[in-house]
Amino acid sequence: MTDSVLTLLGFAQKSGKLATGHEGIIRQVKMKKVALFILANDAPDKRVKDIEILADTNRIPLIRYGTCEELGRSIGRSVSGGVAVIDPRFAEAILHHTDGREKK
Repeated sequence: MTDSVLTLLGFAQKSGKLATGHEGIIRQVKMKKVALFILANDAPDKRVKDIEILADTNRIPLIRYGTCEELGRSIGRSVSGGVAVIDPRFAEAILHHTDGREKK
């Protein structure tokens, strides 16, 4: 069985519709391009806190999904604590597959 969310993240990465890494995410937030944050359930606390502040301040939806290893593997890396989806259609599709489980 495939995981639709992780598959969508892989497509988004290949399409250049994801921001990864601290600087890449911050750059996209400043340009007002982030449609959704996805954080791994086991992401480091500091990373979680930083992204939660960005999400709250900029009114960007945030979900927790999978593990750092699963997120990383889906985008061609060994691990990833989180990503920023910069395409609204990918964000909408991912939220659809997570039943809109946005973290409040």
